[in-house]
Amino acid sequence: MSQIISHIHTNNSEYKTNFAHNKGLADQLHERQKSAAMERP
Repeated sequence: MSQIISHIHTNNSEYKTNFAHNKGLADQLHERQKSAAMERP
């Protein structure tokens, strides 16, 4: 299998900003999913 070469620069400030934003959205989604699981009838 050939190796996939990435051109993503994880030290870039734009990458870090987007990562933090998306991490916050994912965390919010997980909290909502936990709440929905606990509130089932």
